[in-house]
Amino acid sequence: MKLYSLPHSPYAARVRMQIYKKQLNLKIVAPEIPLKTDEFKAAYPMGKVPLLEISATGLLPESTAIAEYLEDVFPDNPCRPSEPYALSITRATVSFANSHFGPSLFPLFKNMAQKDAHSDKSTFTAPLCAELDKLNRWMSVHKSDSFDIGDFALASSIWYATTLAPFYDKPDVLADYPLVKSWWESIIKEPYVQKVLTEMAVGFAEFSKKLKN
Repeated sequence: MKLYSLPHSPYAARVRMQIYKKQLNLKIVAPEIPLKTDEFKAAYPMGKVPLLEISATGLLPESTAIAEYLEDVFPDNPCRPSEPYALSITRATVSFANSHFGPSLFPLFKNMAQKDAHSDKSTFTAPLCAELDKLNRWMSVHKSDSFDIGDFALASSIWYATTLAPFYDKPDVLADYPLVKSWWESIIKEPYVQKVLTEMAVGFAEFSKKLKN
């Protein structure tokens, strides 16, 4: 079994957190064909990472589907609650990360890629802060004794929030969201999370250099 991944991808990063926490013996490699090329789109479903190669003919795209599959196939060291309500809360958290929080980062990324950056920096952080406010309220519901795939889905995106916001108008973007900040300070102490965040930092630095060239 093999995971096609890129270090700076927040969606691939969340799966790597799961793999490291579960101590799975999976190969983690970069795609053999350059991303976003016609060849990649022709070879791989949906044309993006992460992508789990289950067999020579079995390819599973989408981080959420991969996370659920890994929990089903490798139940030891679970990263998903078994109790129905707790499991539903975790899945709702993943959905929030995918549909709400992740997209709030897009304006920050888009502005980075522009040669003439917009002068009104709050234009880009306002959507992010709105989602952090939602997340702060949600953190009173999303509680567990251990971190799970919902936390991993959030953590990779929160890393980007804390990394990019200081370049705009928010040196400490979590300061006004105490429940989120407390959760963040707790999860980044986990060794498997630290490992992934280091990978992300290195990968994003390389990605940023390419943007400037």
